[in-house]
Amino acid sequence: MNDVGFEWDDWKAADNYARHGVSFAAARGVFKDPFAVELLDDSEAYGEDRFIIIGMADNRLLFVVYTMRSETIRIISARGAEPMSNADITKATAESPEQDWSRFDAMSGAQRHAAAASDPEARPLSPDDFKRMKRTPQVTIIRRALGLSQEEFSVRFHIPLGTLRDWEQGRKAPDAAARAYLVVIGRNPQAVREALSPGRDPQNDL
Repeated sequence: MNDVGFEWDDWKAADNYARHGVSFAAARGVFKDPFAVELLDDSEAYGEDRFIIIGMADNRLLFVVYTMRSETIRIISARGAEPMSNADITKATAESPEQDWSRFDAMSGAQRHAAAASDPEARPLSPDDFKRMKRTPQVTIIRRALGLSQEEFSVRFHIPLGTLRDWEQGRKAPDAAARAYLVVIGRNPQAVREALSPGRDPQNDL
């Protein structure tokens, strides 16, 4: 199946829903979570770069495996995430009436764990895996969640393009003030955009 920016194998999608109760269509919502955590899966030699993204979709914490095919995200597996104490994943999302979560919601924690452990594409990660796997910079996650190119993100939020590229490519890391600014962008991008709009009088907010 091909969607705008996404694709997947229909047979694999059906098998994934039967096993985990998560449709690949619903899994797309994780990519809109600006506070998701993404890791480069180096556990096996897949012949391609595979990524694991853990984030919220319809108020459910999901674990999604994907790869890139040109500019398209190809979803490989999607399941409920194992319980974890990651402070980065805190954002609730609005429920989507378009997705059917009945099978997922009916599964117990033990059933979800057993399904994850039996799925070679999406086995649970150990603490050592989290330490070893390269993490995608959060600014990249936020920018992608907003559907913006680097150039568009740079202009909209007044971040120099060279600085943004350095952050995303890991050459430099944002300082504490920049990290705080990125959190605000992730939580309320429209408010930031309005605050930065030309001609706005800050006195009107007093």
